[in-house]
Amino acid sequence: MGGTASITAGANTITLNQSGNNFTGAVSLNTSGSNNASVVDTNGLVLGASTVGGTFTATADNISGSGLVTAPTVDLNATTGIAANLAASNISADSTTGLVSLANALGTAVTVSSLTSTGDATTNPSSGVLIQFSQSGGGAV
Repeated sequence: MGGTASITAGANTITLNQSGNNFTGAVSLNTSGSNNASVVDTNGLVLGASTVGGTFTATADNISGSGLVTAPTVDLNATTGIAANLAASNISADSTTGLVSLANALGTAVTVSSLTSTGDATTNPSSGVLIQFSQSGGGAV
């Protein structure tokens, strides 16, 4: 899909889980209530500003962010790296190799259930295995 994609479903779930998805611009997903949103991209995925009432799930080769993703629970899964701006109270971000860099703007306590980047920087220095997490606005992590 060329250009940006903005989908608002109100009190409904958004499911864009087809393995052949290839978004070339920022993807913004918006739901209300406790409804979830999920997106899969075969290549890189740029997260646009999104507000999801339930769980926000994204899976791609790499994930970056051009906007703030706000949801109670955010689950990000990538092969080569993640860099995103979030406002979430439960976070899971896993990358097979590469950087995992998250900035969380939620000013209350946060549970990080999984924050991993596998690989061996000693035997493969180019893998760039690095995990960064920052919490602004106070609140325990």
